[in-house]
Amino acid sequence: MKIIATLFLSLNLLFNFTNVKPSNYSNVSSILNSIKNFFTKEDNGLNNKIIVLNEDKPNKMKIDDLAVISLETDPSQGYRWHFSCSNPEVLDLIFKNRIKDNETFIFKSLLEGICEIKFEYYKDDEKESPNAKILNYKIIVK
Repeated sequence: MKIIATLFLSLNLLFNFTNVKPSNYSNVSSILNSIKNFFTKEDNGLNNKIIVLNEDKPNKMKIDDLAVISLETDPSQGYRWHFSCSNPEVLDLIFKNRIKDNETFIFKSLLEGICEIKFEYYKDDEKESPNAKILNYKIIVK
């Protein structure tokens, strides 16, 4: 499942942040080669770096970098991830999507500063649940 989510995320990044369009491809192989090239060449057309957020240590970014996180979810039970950003002037959510049991969030760094993102996992109607799972990420933009 994570491979499918990663492929979907890669396609979204490729199609949404570059001139590459799905109609340019005749088969899956050509799409996969373009994704490989997009993520391996020095200048990926975004002029920025893509990082995967790490909860264990501060995440260092530069202005215009992208931060990605994919979290497991169980929408069949009504659960989903809710997030808050301590400094929205520093970091902006630019993409959010759910594929089956994964929610993916992509943030873009806007200004230098520190931002903490708090993800809470609960049902919409049970925000005050003492069993809510909480994840915290610290981002430093320089």
